[in-house]
Amino acid sequence: KVERIADGAIIRATGVAYVQGAFAVKLSPLNNGEPENGALTYELLAVHPSWGSRGGAEQTRTVTVAHSLTDQQLAGVRTIKVVAAENARQSRR
Repeated sequence: KVERIADGAIIRATGVAYVQGAFAVKLSPLNNGEPENGALTYELLAVHPSWGSRGGAEQTRTVTVAHSLTDQQLAGVRTIKVVAAENARQSRR
């Protein structure tokens, strides 16, 4: 989900980790954060603890992260894409 704010936008992504206890969730920019063919692409990443138990209720494995972008970073961007381990989502402006 991309939400407009006064001086840019906030990207909010939610995913389901393989294990319970995933932490340090982040959106890591690909291509050094530069748009490629009008698209900014981010990878949804999380650290999975060694003690985490695989599976469990989806609610207990759900993680959410947000990343802000300025108007300058959005200049020339038509699409924002978030790539995860098993799928990807994109939003067009």
